[in-house]
Amino acid sequence: MDSAFGYVAVIYLREEFQNRWVERVAATAATPRSRTRKEIAKMTSNPTEWCTVELVDDSIYTWSAVILGPSNTPYEGGHFALEIQFPISYPFDPPVLKFLTKIYHCNIAEGRIHVDILSSSWSPVLTVDKILLSIQSLLSDPIRDSRMMSAAAAMFKEDREKYDRLAREWTDCYAKIQVGVVFVGSSGARHAAGPRVQGRRLVAAALGCVLLPPFAWEGCARLSGRGLRQSAPA
Repeated sequence: MDSAFGYVAVIYLREEFQNRWVERVAATAATPRSRTRKEIAKMTSNPTEWCTVELVDDSIYTWSAVILGPSNTPYEGGHFALEIQFPISYPFDPPVLKFLTKIYHCNIAEGRIHVDILSSSWSPVLTVDKILLSIQSLLSDPIRDSRMMSAAAAMFKEDREKYDRLAREWTDCYAKIQVGVVFVGSSGARHAAGPRVQGRRLVAAALGCVLLPPFAWEGCARLSGRGLRQSAPA
């Protein structure tokens, strides 16, 4: 009798454990979805002049964002597109942000942003709007003592004047969308440019343009009287 009771108890405890484990997994998966839905709803219902966000392919785990370069910096007038990837463990782990627009910056290498708030200093209380604001502030005030080993980081420490000049040239070439400018992507296709960048596409609704660039610019090609002239930062 005791053995039968013990067997039933073991079966009950095992089923109870399995049920709770399934509930916990479901709750964990729901956490990033509910959090990101709330965040993007807040950001799209109360948009700012310096930043826009949207979902990529309607995925709540992948966003695209565009931030404007701060005034009185080499990045002024630039539209910088970023991709935001949320892990299943968000907000307990930070999202992964990457610049899609080429940028010359001592704390950014190959699009990757090297700041503590996205790694060792991450806190679940941080939200995407605060992260993007911090990144825009980073463009105004770079971290001089960064451990990054890159040409831009070395230039920032050795020759600030040349660093600012190169950053301005890259901004003019890759981040400023102007009428009369054509961008040449990695496929060699030429794309007419409009006044605004939005996520992974360029939007020029005010001009009625249709724009399909891939954000993998190899160079900046400007229209001239003699045709198309391609140029890129040195």
